[in-house]
Amino acid sequence: SWLSITTSSSGLYLYAVSTTAGSDLVYGSDDYGSTWSQTHAPSLFNGGWNSVSTSSSGQYVYAVYIYSTYGGIYSSSNHGRNWTLTSASSSENWLIVATSSSGQYVYAGWQGGEIYTSSNYGGTWTQTASPSKQWYSVTTSSTGQYVYAGVYEGGIYRSSDYGGAWTLTSAPSSSSTTWFGITCSSSGQDVYA
Repeated sequence: SWLSITTSSSGLYLYAVSTTAGSDLVYGSDDYGSTWSQTHAPSLFNGGWNSVSTSSSGQYVYAVYIYSTYGGIYSSSNHGRNWTLTSASSSENWLIVATSSSGQYVYAGWQGGEIYTSSNYGGTWTQTASPSKQWYSVTTSSTGQYVYAGVYEGGIYRSSDYGGAWTLTSAPSSSSTTWFGITCSSSGQDVYA
């Protein structure tokens, strides 16, 4: 099962996370999706990669996972060849991740918690002022200034100041509405979910 896919702005580099026979892998393509190979991200057993996001160049890649009762956020700064576990909390079930075009600003959310952000390529992480929700999708503008996040059985929240403050948008919001995917234009003006 393919759970998440992301692409560089040119479409040359693509990354996707999958679950295959109990082993979760991160795959990459450097030829517009013609061929795919497993990256050197850890192969997870009894856990799962949930989401992946890349910078516009394809150089910086971020992937989040759940493993039993904990999780983590990995980063790569060389097109998926090498991966490092970031300093983000390992006690959370991370579900979603999104990065700015440069790869500098990263946003990640977990089950029943807040959205976290990094402004230094995943080096350090800070809890934003987002409400505590079951976050199921997230996207950001090319600069990282505008952020949108969708909720399980809820609405879509928006931040226009790098995650500093969040407001509920006018998108449908009810216990029967779940936002599984969201994306926005490079300016952050146009949003689709």
